[in-house]
Amino acid sequence: MNQRGFFTIVGLCLLVVSAIFIKGIQEFETNYSRGITNYEAEHHLQNLAESYLIEERNFIENIQVKHNLGNISYGDYTLKNVTVEIYGKYGDIHTQNGDYTNFENLPKDAPGKIILSVASCDSPFIVGKMYRRALAYILDDDETTEDVDESKTIHFMNDL
Repeated sequence: MNQRGFFTIVGLCLLVVSAIFIKGIQEFETNYSRGITNYEAEHHLQNLAESYLIEERNFIENIQVKHNLGNISYGDYTLKNVTVEIYGKYGDIHTQNGDYTNFENLPKDAPGKIILSVASCDSPFIVGKMYRRALAYILDDDETTEDVDESKTIHFMNDL
């Protein structure tokens, strides 16, 4: 009689261990799919920030432009309360080579516009917002050089 009770308890313990492993695998897959969903949402926000920066580059002069886009759906998910804010400032832009770069034609001080575009939405999984930004500068035309079309070139400064 005692042997049957022992093997019954061992069998129940093995069932509990296997249930824990199955639940762990299920939670791992859930976290993995949430990570992919967050990546997709961040990718869409990054595209919005960059595209609105390009679209509004001519109209920004020391002012803030805000676009309330509302809800945007993609695939099975919806980005809620999407806003894109663009900040621009006109002034001297100081550029210099980094520790691992040495560009001789890099302008040191030049007048131009600095533009920051921030796209945000409500986070689908946590309380709060998700943000992605795009940072760029546009140099003014310089008649002393042969390239007089610099004001049409956007120089993005996003970190990867």
